[in-house]
Amino acid sequence: MRDRRWLLWTMVLAGAGMLWLVGFTFHQHVWTNYASHVRATEVRQRLLAEWEKGDPVSQTKDHDYAQSGRVRQSDAFALLYIPRLGNHVWATPVLEGVDPSELNSGVGHYLGTALPGERGNFALAGHRATNGQPFANFDRLQRGDRIYVRTFNNWFVYVLDKDLKVKPRDVWVIDEQPGQISRQVASSNLMSLVTCDPRWGSARRWVWWGHLVKTYSSNEVPPEVANFENISNFP
Repeated sequence: MRDRRWLLWTMVLAGAGMLWLVGFTFHQHVWTNYASHVRATEVRQRLLAEWEKGDPVSQTKDHDYAQSGRVRQSDAFALLYIPRLGNHVWATPVLEGVDPSELNSGVGHYLGTALPGERGNFALAGHRATNGQPFANFDRLQRGDRIYVRTFNNWFVYVLDKDLKVKPRDVWVIDEQPGQISRQVASSNLMSLVTCDPRWGSARRWVWWGHLVKTYSSNEVPPEVANFENISNFP
């Protein structure tokens, strides 16, 4: 009798464990991505509505933002397009800050780094797994890929030059002129894309650097964006 009770309790505990595992897996792989997609859609629509009214976060004669008019934390101020990553990063909101609330609603902008089009290092971070996972296919990026950043007044086009896997403490990667790559990327207008590596871990950070190659006005949609096969699905 005692052996049967032990076996019964073992089966109950095993079943509870399986239910917890299924629930946790569903939450991480399905629910967090769905919730982040909903938030990102809301943020994008709100930003586009502000632009439609002519009400950007900040305006200057040269471009959208200036050192004297920094974006407030958690505000969305740009949309990110990466043709190589397709629908994963297409009109994805860029929010000021890299706290969970920002990263779960799009892509985060490191506080204190350059803004689009500015001299310095325009540094972004995004999830590679769960919570929207915009950088899920980060491993597909290649040297020469173009990155498009849309703001109220402009489209900024960056080209990727070099990638590197570093330790989480290597914060130099988002410096204005990152020491270990500045000689290989001869530009004063840089971009950094940062995510975790491996995809389902955080032992390292994977970084891509690029440089600004062209600027369009807001009413001149770059040809590659205009010709993207799924452009009809996005603003």
